[in-house]
Amino acid sequence: MNKNLTQKQINFYKKYGYLIVKDVLNNKEVNQINKILKVLEKEQPISRGVTEPGIKKSLIHSIHKNKDFIKKVEKKNWFQSYSSDLLNSNEVTVWNAKANLKKRWYGTAEYYHQDFIYWRELGFKSSQLLNCMIFLDDHSHLNAGLWVFPSSHRKMNTHNSNSIHPSIFH
Repeated sequence: MNKNLTQKQINFYKKYGYLIVKDVLNNKEVNQINKILKVLEKEQPISRGVTEPGIKKSLIHSIHKNKDFIKKVEKKNWFQSYSSDLLNSNEVTVWNAKANLKKRWYGTAEYYHQDFIYWRELGFKSSQLLNCMIFLDDHSHLNAGLWVFPSSHRKMNTHNSNSIHPSIFH
């Protein structure tokens, strides 16, 4: 797999605010990450923001602290290279990593939002941050898949505080 993004991909990201890169992990790596997540799921205490209706555990937080996960994702050349290319930075730091364990037709609604509204409340002054989502299973509107609104990063929208999901405050 190519470890560098093309200028066309970088330009697409700048214009639309997202980029899809397929097959960054092979089947063996996906299986290894799933095994890590199964262990972390068992270790994750049940607390506010970790459960949802019909789902005993819907979130594993702080996986960026797990050495096995770091080796499988964060330290991989593709992750470092792609992140550096998109942020136009030589240094990349992972601030947080989590796994969503949602099942289709279960759980609560997550209202449309821009993530910077949360980041700003946590003290980040710039939206020059990157979300990297790795989908380990089928991902579509049928199982509460992520919806992206192209170019929505170009305008900061106001958010109704009533629509902010309480699970972010754990």
